[in-house]
Amino acid sequence: MNTFNALVVRETEPGNPKSAAASIEQLSDADLPVYDGAETVVVDIDHSSLNYKDGMALTGKGRIIRSFPMVPGIDLAGTVVSSESDRFAAGDGVILTGWSVGERYWGGYSQRQRVKADWLVKRPASMTSEQAMGIGTAGLTAMLCVLGLEAGGVQPGHGPVVVTGADTTGGTTLKDGAGGREICQKLHIQSPDHDAWNGERPSPRYSVGPTQRDVQHYI
Repeated sequence: MNTFNALVVRETEPGNPKSAAASIEQLSDADLPVYDGAETVVVDIDHSSLNYKDGMALTGKGRIIRSFPMVPGIDLAGTVVSSESDRFAAGDGVILTGWSVGERYWGGYSQRQRVKADWLVKRPASMTSEQAMGIGTAGLTAMLCVLGLEAGGVQPGHGPVVVTGADTTGGTTLKDGAGGREICQKLHIQSPDHDAWNGERPSPRYSVGPTQRDVQHYI
């Protein structure tokens, strides 16, 4: 029987999420989740990444985990072992980000995992699993934000871009890695602590969200 290691979070007191604790366990294919009515793929995982949600899941904060036992890890990259879908074949390199894995469904902190075929995308031949997870869910989210800025018509000449809802301050230059285009001059992270700006408040700032795009706000 094939066995592998996985990081498993279990409740030490049934029904009490605050009692959850993580440990490395040896599992077999028979322990992997089954998704009735869905084409599934078994993946040998090469890499995953550590995201904020994963930290919350492992420390028991924020009720990130919705059911127990749970294998955390909200993304993964690896190689297909077997597939019920004609979209994937043994040996294919694949990537998974999101889809509530590591929260509602078993995730990437395992040497092997069974997932729904719909959750996977093929890994480009030019990219290793390590590189894919170096970008990870956070990088994908950042790129979606950049696409949102582009869709909103924001250009480098428009000045600073502010991301609200964060609790720290910082700045960086965003570039489109594929096209080498500079999307905006600087990304400012707004803080509830106005003193964090040291008296320097960017104006105008742009708010780009699901219901508003290309809207100028002035402090």
